[in-house]
Amino acid sequence: MRFSFFILVITFLATGFKCFSQKKDGELIPLLKQSYKIDSLLITIVDDDSAFMKKYPCLIIDVVNQGNALTLNIGSYNKRVANEIIAKNHSMNTHIGYFEFKGFKAFVFSAKRFENLFLETKNTKRIDFLDFSAAEGLKIDDILNVPYLALFMYQNGKFSIPEPMH
Repeated sequence: MRFSFFILVITFLATGFKCFSQKKDGELIPLLKQSYKIDSLLITIVDDDSAFMKKYPCLIIDVVNQGNALTLNIGSYNKRVANEIIAKNHSMNTHIGYFEFKGFKAFVFSAKRFENLFLETKNTKRIDFLDFSAAEGLKIDDILNVPYLALFMYQNGKFSIPEPMH
């Protein structure tokens, strides 16, 4: 009886230790180097002193390739919503990268590469609040209906605000 109890305790400790040791804090994201054009653009829309930006510290930049132009949808979100958006895009094999801007965590994703606005580096950063498994119950409509702060077109080396669709 003692021997069985001893084996049970050893098995429990070994299994518990294995599960505990596999726990990770966050996900690794490739670091990006943003171009001066992105810095100039973000300076025009990011107010680092605003209460809104402090409440929503994660910038999300969705880069959409449209023929010879790019559309940049830029939003500011809390960590929970940012995690869900990033996790869903990760599950769809989207290119994801990260950089910091004025103390904000900026995440960039694109179905294709980041063109010349962002340079992918060989470095990564572990983001403590990210969990890619958060995408499991999320539908694509959940991330398509997220509002953005700003929308810009990038074409021929210049940013512009797109014309409203009629």
